[in-house]
Amino acid sequence: MIATLNEDAGYEGVRSFAIATTKITNNVVQYWLDRQSLYAPGAMKAAYGTFFTALMMIYCHDIMADSAASELNVTWSQTHPIVVSVGDDAYQTYLTLECDHSMGMTVMGSLKNTILFNYSCYSIISPLEYAVMDNLGESQFSTTNSSFNSVLMDLVYDYFNNMSLEGFIQNGYLKIKTKLTWI
Repeated sequence: MIATLNEDAGYEGVRSFAIATTKITNNVVQYWLDRQSLYAPGAMKAAYGTFFTALMMIYCHDIMADSAASELNVTWSQTHPIVVSVGDDAYQTYLTLECDHSMGMTVMGSLKNTILFNYSCYSIISPLEYAVMDNLGESQFSTTNSSFNSVLMDLVYDYFNNMSLEGFIQNGYLKIKTKLTWI
């Protein structure tokens, strides 16, 4: 989000991390939601808000993983820690995954269904980033043309507005980026 400097905010910037070693349940979310009133406006309230936003990203992903697991007849468990961070300062608010996009899951099931499950869970990350950040009421990213809440949405917008996209393979990963040209 692009914001104006607000000297009354009580902080210059904050970045919080949500670290999950197990599935995020309704009880975990409720536990942290109940603590909202413990923090006074300013830096601590901002730290709580950025932490809770990161936690919601993990929680929403876990809900989607449960749904996909049910449809695809697989099981999953959280076997590696995952980290999501949210930063907020006078100029932007941003959410980043500080882990690989497997979100720390180990999946059991047929090979075909495991592949479909992993693809489904990976594909939902960008729309979830968009939804979680959009819930804050501001866009996550600002481009030369507009503001968006995820890298994927930004690339789609650029593509449909005839901006040049550059695709290449690096270290076994397909990377796509907007090719900026200056007049």
